[in-house]
Amino acid sequence: MIKQFQEIKILEKSVLQRVFFKPPLKGRQDMKNDACFIYSLEGAATIVTENEQKQLQANQGVLMQCGRYINVWHLNEKAQLNEVVLMHFYPEVLSYVYEDNIPSFLTQDNTKSTSRLQIIKYEKALENYVQGLRFYFDNPDLMDENLTKIKLKELIHLLYSCENYPVKILLKDLFEKQK
Repeated sequence: MIKQFQEIKILEKSVLQRVFFKPPLKGRQDMKNDACFIYSLEGAATIVTENEQKQLQANQGVLMQCGRYINVWHLNEKAQLNEVVLMHFYPEVLSYVYEDNIPSFLTQDNTKSTSRLQIIKYEKALENYVQGLRFYFDNPDLMDENLTKIKLKELIHLLYSCENYPVKILLKDLFEKQK
């Protein structure tokens, strides 16, 4: 059961979200032409696609490309509520954020990912990024559209700088539609 939901929008699309919920919880995501990054601050989940299944732990993230997913959030013995932060990537929002100058590192390589989702193990930079977002969710009057654009760019750059090579490949074909 969802206890608290917060969102920040650009172009009337929800791009940043924070959700507090009581596990266990099962949810379905259909992403036709967008991608999503979920960071679990508290709680663990099994993320399932038609082809694979991966485990997400607290203080980890998962990058998910277009497709259908089932998120099964497990009972959390450590805390009453799970807390997750989500960032949605829509092609039209990224074009707007980057003023149609999408960075070359997102477009140059033709290598395709073999997976539509990739777990990102604990990284201090991502943890600090998410902690910073929590501050803005707690103080929504400070968050405007320009700062939201900056935070989206920052996340993409942080994800690309991860040591996880499959994340780099997945970022390059974020919006290849699921067939």
